[in-house]
Amino acid sequence: MELNYICLTNIFWMAQVDGHTVKWYTEHKFKELFNFSCTCSAYKTDHGYCKHIKKVCDQRCGWIGLIDDQKAETINGKLVCPRCKEQVLPVGYGD
Repeated sequence: MELNYICLTNIFWMAQVDGHTVKWYTEHKFKELFNFSCTCSAYKTDHGYCKHIKKVCDQRCGWIGLIDDQKAETINGKLVCPRCKEQVLPVGYGD
């Protein structure tokens, strides 16, 4: 098994937009589901992307070391994402 890294924003990320909270999260109920959610009424009634999600969805880093040429960096003795400097998480893949 090989070890690689992903940015923490692949698991959870949050932003404030016009007084509403937009979240990206990973759900592990039956299979991995990646979802945005928003606290606005439009999101709750439409169950889809609202204007708040559209406004900030590109701000989430989402770096995955396995498919990106950049490698995790070490800053002050800690591994961080090369794009956003957020914490990285180790992931194993392969046999």
